[in-house]
Amino acid sequence: MINELPQLFGKNFVIGYVLPAALTAFALMGLLDLHGLTASYAAIASFVRSGSEKLPLGQFGLIALTVWAAAVFLLGFNYKLTRLLEGYGSLNPARLWRWYCLRAYRKLAAEMRAHDDARDHAYGVAAIAFSANFPEREDLVLPTRFGNIMRAAERYAQIVYAMDPIQTWTRLSSVVPQAHADRIDDAKAALDFWINLWFGAAVVAGAEIALWAWRGQPAALGMVPAAGAAAVLAAKAAQSAAKQFGALIKAAFDLYRKDLCAQLGLEWPHTLHKERELWQAVSQTMLFRDADAADDQTPFRKKS
Repeated sequence: MINELPQLFGKNFVIGYVLPAALTAFALMGLLDLHGLTASYAAIASFVRSGSEKLPLGQFGLIALTVWAAAVFLLGFNYKLTRLLEGYGSLNPARLWRWYCLRAYRKLAAEMRAHDDARDHAYGVAAIAFSANFPEREDLVLPTRFGNIMRAAERYAQIVYAMDPIQTWTRLSSVVPQAHADRIDDAKAALDFWINLWFGAAVVAGAEIALWAWRGQPAALGMVPAAGAAAVLAAKAAQSAAKQFGALIKAAFDLYRKDLCAQLGLEWPHTLHKERELWQAVSQTMLFRDADAADDQTPFRKKS
């Protein structure tokens, strides 16, 4: 659920895409230097220290253009990279770790059953952790913690209001006030930064393995565990960023669904039960292009 693509010269694009692209590019340059294939760092250092002509404007422009192109590439593949980190895809190696997420899911569910009382502190702690980190059903559990955090946020509107989150978000985002939309965009930029940094670290580790296999010289073998550690830390940071992003998305459904109802020409129901009926009909209309579901909205239409 993304509000809109960031502007290619905007702050969020620089934070979410240009910075991780630049960090990845400089890490790859250092890797090539260690293998003796280039002398990029030496040329840059000489240029900065003495203003020599070893790094002319054209070469500097080429580096900047390469970083920008890499950032645009990351923007184009943002959805696929996010899905990859979430654990989607039949060939995704993260599927091997689904058992671990299932174990954590079942542990929290058992903790809630053991303290089945909303007044019990242990139940409250387990319930809060469960709702923030997992969807409501075991069959919806994804192979990664990041994926389950994202799915838990996505399922909120469906569980509470019977709103399909994906379909209704495209409409809801048009009525969200600019101040809240800016906060969502900022949170999305932070999330994108960590996702792209995770991918960049994986690329650096893969590049060192490929160079080692090609040249037979482990010139920068320490780069592999270092890049692996960076990828793990970036994935952990992405989990925290996902919770912030998800909280703002959930808040948008809580605060502005009434505005969406008005924009759709519908009367606001007086009970939550009736509201669920309304949003179920609206969601089915959007999702299935269902005329019967559209007819179910008739009792809620504004009276002229």
